[in-house]
Formats: sequence, structure tokens, C-alpha cells
Amino acid sequence: MGDEYAIIKAYSDRADGIVERAKRLSITSPQEREFVATVALEARFLDDEADEKEKEITRPINEGLKKIRELFEFRKKLKEVQNISDGKLKEIYLDEEDARRNAEASSNIEAQKTDGEDYIPFILPETEKTICTSLGKITIRNDIKVTLSSEDEAFTGLINGKLPRSIFKIDLGAAKRYFKAAGIKRAPGFLIEDDAIVAGRK
Repeated sequence: MGDEYAIIKAYSDRADGIVERAKRLSITSPQEREFVATVALEARFLDDEADEKEKEITRPINEGLKKIRELFEFRKKLKEVQNISDGKLKEIYLDEEDARRNAEASSNIEAQKTDGEDYIPFILPETEKTICTSLGKITIRNDIKVTLSSEDEAFTGLINGKLPRSIFKIDLGAAKRYFKAAGIKRAPGFLIEDDAIVAGRK
């Protein structure tokens, strides 16, 4: 591995030299523009070399990790068992909690009918949240599950102020592809500027 470190150090030193030249770049003549292009190509080609060397060094490591991970594939079966058993426990818990709430609501309705405004709210004990076993204990707690049922309704909720901006994410990549294909130069909420792609090759 000593030789590899020496090669990597040589790449790093060459990169430092390119960076130093890049800090002094300016274009005021055709010759300087060619120099800037040369520095750009140097950086690209050195990066390609370093990428190949990194792959060469990490390939056997990654192959070893892959074999180790294959040995532990059985863990997927254990995760499946966890999902099945957790699902059953959640199902029982939610059914019991639903029944508890319904019974509580019915008792309070009856109490209101009997005692009027002076009724004392009836509160049933919460559904058991901890299951103790010889191996340990399982704890179940209330939560919610959120599924997007309609993007259009969600956006309407955002526009109407019923939903916060924080739960929406803008995909700039998709926006760029759309604006570029449609030739759009202006759009509300976006700054669209002319840009260029620089590519290098031997």
C-alpha cells in the first residue's frame, strides 16, 4: 500500500499546483484564454486519472464488502419477520384504541343525557402500550401515517394558506428541464439566467 500512497500523494501535489495556477487565472488575450482552457483540461484529466486509481484501489475492498454483505443477506428475513409482527401488534393496538375511544365517547354522551352540563367526563384507561416478555419489552405509541392522495389538492391547500410551505420541495432539476425545453426565460419565483456547459476531451 506504500506505493499507492506515493501515487496518491503525487496526484495531490499535482492538484495543488493546478489550484495555484487557477487562482491567478484571467482572460485578457487569446493566449490567456488558451492557458485557461489548458488549466481546465489539466484538472479534468488529472481528475480522470485519480478516479481510475481510486477505483483500482477500492475495487477489491468493495468486492470484499459485497461478499460480506451477501453473508448477512439473512437479515432481510429477520426484517420481514419484524414487519409482520410489528404490523400485527399495531393492528391489535389500533383496534383496541379505536374501541376504547368509541366506548369513552358513548359513555360521555350517556352521561350528558343523564347529568346535563354537570356531567363528569368519563375517561377509560389508555390501551396497553407496553408488552413485557422474557426477552424484553415492546413499546407501542401513537403516531400518524401520511400518504399523498392528490397533488392538485395539496397545491391548492398551499395557495389557500391551509398548508405550510415547509412541506413542499421544489425540484430545480425538473424545473430546469421544463424551462429549457419550453424556452421559458421568466417564471414567477425563479431566476432564469443564461449559462454555459464547458466540456473537455483529448
